[in-house]
Amino acid sequence: MKSLFVCYSREDYEFIASFELEFMAAVKAASGIEIKLKIDKSSQVIRLGDRYKDSIETAIKNSEGALVFVSKNSSSSNFINNVEIPKILKAKNNNPNYLILPIFIDNVENFNTDIESYQAGNSKSTILREMSGDLKSLTYKNFSNAIIEYFQESVLFSEEKVKDALEVRKGRDKKKTRNFIGFGTILLLALAYSLYSPPLNLVEETTTEENATPINSCDALEEFNKELGEIYDDYYVEIYNQTVDIYNNYLVEYDQDYYDYLTAEEQKALHEELGLYEFQTNLTLLKDGLASFEALGLGNINEEYIEIKRLLLETQNQSIEIMSYSVDTLELYIEFIQGIEEYYEDFDVATSQTQRDELTDKFNEFNEQNEKSLEELQEKYGSIEENLSTTLGEAKRKINELCGSQDT
Repeated sequence: MKSLFVCYSREDYEFIASFELEFMAAVKAASGIEIKLKIDKSSQVIRLGDRYKDSIETAIKNSEGALVFVSKNSSSSNFINNVEIPKILKAKNNNPNYLILPIFIDNVENFNTDIESYQAGNSKSTILREMSGDLKSLTYKNFSNAIIEYFQESVLFSEEKVKDALEVRKGRDKKKTRNFIGFGTILLLALAYSLYSPPLNLVEETTTEENATPINSCDALEEFNKELGEIYDDYYVEIYNQTVDIYNNYLVEYDQDYYDYLTAEEQKALHEELGLYEFQTNLTLLKDGLASFEALGLGNINEEYIEIKRLLLETQNQSIEIMSYSVDTLELYIEFIQGIEEYYEDFDVATSQTQRDELTDKFNEFNEQNEKSLEELQEKYGSIEENLSTTLGEAKRKINELCGSQDT
């Protein structure tokens, strides 16, 4: 039986309670290990009639280490700063193998520097109070697993072994960050749609034997314009923007410290929660939309409307280029997710730091090339979108000139 004393402020008990649930679940799932947390609300620490201060001091002394929850509340607590922290540091001084593990609820500037010098379960830039419930759960789980790994692998209690367990996963922090690809794209696509759906205010075309065509020319232009807009915006833009939203939300989590500590299994669970596995379905939908868009055609048009027909067909071709860009972009998103999942899987089973470093270097090369390809697509798309905007504006003007009312 091993035990860890928990140093915290009563005002922060909600954090301790949720951590305890994750920790005990992790211990229960592990084999051949039993670890108890000594929390002052537990009868293991203080029993009815006990003197509080004496019981706390005994609990610290008789533990193998201490978890210190650093917060604004604990920083301002006289009891923590004048009783618990000195006793924890004294236990460390008496026994070099006594473990001290801080975990940050808040970014506190004036907490005990000796405590903060030890390897923490998170960093001051990723404090618990600002995390969502799911992220806190993942942080607790990874911290718990690192402690359990230490106990399972060691006989002597050494903080270096726990630090190593944390650092093995944190070795992934060598991976390079990624830029947000797509925020601007959403606005550009919306601009294209607004031009695809102008109110035409068509006037009735006079049809004679001389100008007779299989269909009324203005009606044909209106219908073709409508069909372009329905597929491009109601179908394509909606799916693509949803995909970009998912990807950019993922990048927020990708850049968090906790992401480096995830196991491959935990990483995939997070990816599923974020909706990354919807990408494959969205890719199929985008390809189907592109095929439908390419199949659209415009029938016979009177000679005076040929220029409008040419402009609308040109917008169709330019839009096809943009839609092809989105398909290529989504394929690169999928390639990256598959690549980083493979990296985490290989990293978890690597048996030496040399192997892990090689895997990280290989992933960084892949990451750099993938993002370079995304940036090249983004640059190409920007020029196409500008041309599309110009062509659509000219088509709209011509339509209103020939098919619209005089006051349009």
